[in-house]
Amino acid sequence: MKGGANAFLTILFSVPRKHFAFSSSSGAKLSYIKSHLCSTIATSTISLSALLDRTASSDLLVEEVGGRQKDAADVLRKWGCSQTEINKIFYRQPALLKADCSNLESKLSLLSKFGLQSSDLVKIVHCRPRFLNCRINRFFDERLDYLQSMFESREVLLKAITRNPSLLTYDFHKIVRPIILLYEQMGVSRKDLVSMLLSRPTIIPRTKMTEEKLDYIRRTGVSKESKMYKYVVTIIGISRIETIREKVANIGKFGFSDDEVLRLIGRSPLLLTLSIDKVQRNMTFVVGTMKLPAKVVLGYPFLLLCNLKLC
Repeated sequence: MKGGANAFLTILFSVPRKHFAFSSSSGAKLSYIKSHLCSTIATSTISLSALLDRTASSDLLVEEVGGRQKDAADVLRKWGCSQTEINKIFYRQPALLKADCSNLESKLSLLSKFGLQSSDLVKIVHCRPRFLNCRINRFFDERLDYLQSMFESREVLLKAITRNPSLLTYDFHKIVRPIILLYEQMGVSRKDLVSMLLSRPTIIPRTKMTEEKLDYIRRTGVSKESKMYKYVVTIIGISRIETIREKVANIGKFGFSDDEVLRLIGRSPLLLTLSIDKVQRNMTFVVGTMKLPAKVVLGYPFLLLCNLKLC
């Protein structure tokens, strides 16, 4: 009833105001109003009828595909995901509930080329919730061929992507290829680089080489043929230069020169991954509790890595 009243008011106010000025010729004006209302109502009825016809046609179309429109869950289910896996994906990234189905189908089709399974997709979305919102189709075929040639086997490539899905989203020409080429030019073989990418998935986006870092690498005294070389180069490459300076100075407080500290790092590159507090506690334990000279760690770097509180 309320809707009818609103429609009537809309029609009524569409009549030009001059026709509401009643006078001796009010009969003619009322006739005009009557004809105008009838014409407007007839036009509205025709429009309403057409709208209802279109709605009915749409309803029939929806019924033809199962009574409801296809959604993201249907796409994932068709791709091979179980209901449990679908729930995990939506829980991690609720925005996928409103994803465009054709766009989602296209991305899943591309991922199938890597051999990704539904369980892998759950791990990827858990690691990178917005992964399926990214434009993974950019330079996809070129990226696929390059990564396959680098990792050599599909299984290893799949493992690398699962650990770091951003391999498919990093800028291919400005980040991925230049960083890999940089490490190869520094003498890190592809086999060693692959093992480092698996153990430290964020090497590619975090690597930044400077002259100062290259000088640190040279001063470690580690040759390119050494098994430690790939660790020295990648750990220094991904570390902030300020962090390297602080950690070298921290060990130097116990009577070491910078060159001695860098050679120590060459023997045990993981020292650069330890916190400053961890190194200070262990050095204090070695010198204060064990009553050993500080330079004993030059021959036994593990003393800085192990948990001496258990001794």
